[in-house]
Amino acid sequence: MSSRPFSSFELPKTPEQRRKSIDLLKKTGIDHILEFPTIVEELLDKISENANYAMSETLQLLRLLKRYRFIRNQQMEFSFPLEPVRVVETPRVETTAPFDGEMNTDETDETEG
Repeated sequence: MSSRPFSSFELPKTPEQRRKSIDLLKKTGIDHILEFPTIVEELLDKISENANYAMSETLQLLRLLKRYRFIRNQQMEFSFPLEPVRVVETPRVETTAPFDGEMNTDETDETEG
């Protein structure tokens, strides 16, 4: 086990800056990074919904959030699009047939009969 103390910091959000930061950390001798969502997810996997964690307010809170389904695995990842969503317009179709205004074709023609 290393004698170096743990430190915390926030990695950049953009993939390119994040990769550069991780490369810089590796060059300085930092081999592993634990991200907060990973730590919380592992804790939630280990916590029992029916146990009592009275000695730890944090574990008790996580247990209650898990028990009453306030936290689910899908909530651990926040997938927001990096680019704005494009609005796609409905294509306009032009026809060569003229519109004669008659919509109901079920009526019988007066000349037939």
